Amino acid sequence: MKEHFMFDAIEFTREASKMKAWFPLIAKDRTEDEIMAASRMNRGTEMNYGALTEKLFAILENDFDTPVHCNMEVLDVDPDTDLDWTVEVRDLKTKEEHQLEAAHVFIGAGGGSLLLLQKVEIEEKEGYGGFPVSGEWLVCTNEEIIKQHNAKVYSKAGVRDPPMSTPHLDTRYIDGKRQLMFDPFAGFSPKFLKEGSSLDLFKSIKIDNIPAMLGAFWHNLPLTKYLIEQVLMSREDRMDSLRTFVKNAKSEDWEIMIAG
Repeated sequence: MKEHFMFDAIEFTREASKMKAWFPLIAKDRTEDEIMAASRMNRGTEMNYGALTEKLFAILENDFDTPVHCNMEVLDVDPDTDLDWTVEVRDLKTKEEHQLEAAHVFIGAGGGSLLLLQKVEIEEKEGYGGFPVSGEWLVCTNEEIIKQHNAKVYSKAGVRDPPMSTPHLDTRYIDGKRQLMFDPFAGFSPKFLKEGSSLDLFKSIKIDNIPAMLGAFWHNLPLTKYLIEQVLMSREDRMDSLRTFVKNAKSEDWEIMIAG
């Protein structure tokens, strides 16, 4: 990797003294018989996607004279003619419903997209299904501990675990405030959106997508097994995972937060 210009500054060490300088919280209380090694890139980025989305919307409104409507729920999408679509929406603040005419409709890949796609009268929608897998973090609540870590540290995923399960202890800045988070943990809810309905998953199951959903389950048994194990984890199980990073982490210093 070091031969590539993006990684030419990468450092590798097995020296305990260097690791204590790089990530003192993780290196704290380690004994000499604990074998550790680390690679470091002394640069990084943090992205606030909410702020980025607001800036992109502002560009649409100010530079391209394109109205952006937020706090709207799309109730239905129907073909009007061969060229246009009728989109029925509800204002979440006033609860008023009205219709919009559109030449093109784009349904994104967000949590509410599947149920909306199933309402569109096109053949291509058939066969699509989804499982609402969520993410959970352990978030540090002790400011003194937060101050001791200033890095994003990743380890390897567990044996036979999927790549997405790679554990990491991150310093993050959310709305300007420094945070310390350990993740990922998988969770499960029948809701497709955090504020959605507990019936979302059951509403999405149709005759045409049952084979696809069963196939996704059967052809991904290791992932299915991993997700079930994650859902069944207790709080102390999660703390034990954290203790591979922060050796003497105390439960009272951390709380579980569901990813938004």
